[in-house]
Amino acid sequence: MRAKYPELTAGQVINRLIKSAIDPAAEPGQTTPDLHYGYGIVRPDKALTENIPAGPAAGPLGVASDPLAAPARTAAVTVAAGGSGVGVWPWAAGGGAVVCVLLVGLGLVLRRRRSTT
Repeated sequence: MRAKYPELTAGQVINRLIKSAIDPAAEPGQTTPDLHYGYGIVRPDKALTENIPAGPAAGPLGVASDPLAAPARTAAVTVAAGGSGVGVWPWAAGGGAVVCVLLVGLGLVLRRRRSTT
């Protein structure tokens, strides 16, 4: 592919491969990606010979995020914007845990009082 189209970016090469791929189990009106075949079976001969527009330089799938990059600091941005930065669920889970600990403690105290009398 690179030998025939050296001017294409990696994303544009992917575009040619996807646009020329075929899904053998595709039904009329089915959209891609398919759960079983994804974007289809690659047909290199069609990718090299069909008239396919180059497409965007980044390719049809967009820009992938770097898995090794540091996570975004959205909580700091939320706090700076006036929000709390923490959702309701962590507070609810923490509150539930505190209630459980208190109930168990109360049960133990009541049980000890009953056994000593």
